[in-house]
Amino acid sequence: MLVVVGCGVSTPGPSRADVDHGKAPAKAAESAPQPSRATAAAAPSAAEPAAATEASPAAGDFSVRERIDAAPPAVVVVSPGDEPRAALSRRGRVGERRTLRLSIGMEVAMDLGARKVPPSVVPPLVVTLAVDTTAVDDDAVTLAIAVTDVASPQGAAATPRVRDAMARTAARLRGTRGSARIGPDGGLLAFDLRSPDPSGSSSAQATPSAALEPELGGLAIALQELLPSVPATTAVGAGATWTSVRHVRRDAVRMQQSGTWTLGHEGDDAVLSVISEHVATRDEGGAAAGMVLASSGTTTARITLGAGPLPLRASATVETRTRADLELIGAAQRVTLRSVITLDLWDLDAPQ
Repeated sequence: MLVVVGCGVSTPGPSRADVDHGKAPAKAAESAPQPSRATAAAAPSAAEPAAATEASPAAGDFSVRERIDAAPPAVVVVSPGDEPRAALSRRGRVGERRTLRLSIGMEVAMDLGARKVPPSVVPPLVVTLAVDTTAVDDDAVTLAIAVTDVASPQGAAATPRVRDAMARTAARLRGTRGSARIGPDGGLLAFDLRSPDPSGSSSAQATPSAALEPELGGLAIALQELLPSVPATTAVGAGATWTSVRHVRRDAVRMQQSGTWTLGHEGDDAVLSVISEHVATRDEGGAAAGMVLASSGTTTARITLGAGPLPLRASATVETRTRADLELIGAAQRVTLRSVITLDLWDLDAPQ
């Protein structure tokens, strides 16, 4: 996800979620939950603090971990758990279609130089996705993704500027298409989203997501955070634990995620819980020099596994702190940002 600063300025990000391996995941949403938080649709301007809603989770500590040297991607079983055990390799069937509904929310607090911008909440976006399995082999499951609807709660409190920005984002998200490749361990190997051509021609070139408003990147962070990381070949049972290391591109830098996973069951469903830490690495490569100085944070998440690579239900809280030097209003500014992203996903085709 791109760095969304409370004054409405964001750093440029990649056109795809450039992930080497993996993801961090989600807290189970019981049945189709109604989103309660905000999306990165448009953070309020620093000139509009009166529109901000108190956002206590985003208040307080702005400390950021410095960049680290990246470790190789890995999934390591700590305990295989109880019998019976089974491998959790993420597979799929060609031709299968799932309809997913995803709520993306955000709360933001920021220091802009010496000025503290009040914490804020932006009304949420709820995105409906049609996901088709187009290919399956030993290395990956390939999915085609299409955004079929975008909505936000009626009557949500927001300034006209925020409402207009959300309307533009929703309009650009509708009809967005892309693809994803998911490895046997659940890692997101590749992800790309493109908007429809503004001319309306079906044959014209698509617009890369980097050219759109940064909120489109919210879909990338959601997939990165809501897919499981599992031992692809080791059989595990209830109570099993394992650790994962994977790499994703977020906030215009490369991040390393290190998680600890626990397997449980609710009825016939396998449920994963995870606590993970993400830290920017020194080998991020494509980030603009001097822009994002450091970024780190934590994810707490819970996933109910499905038969294929996608969750039946999932939710996550992703907290990130970023320190950056940005040019704002014609002058260089040191920005420290703390964001709390809440993600809820449910499979509309799954039995309730």
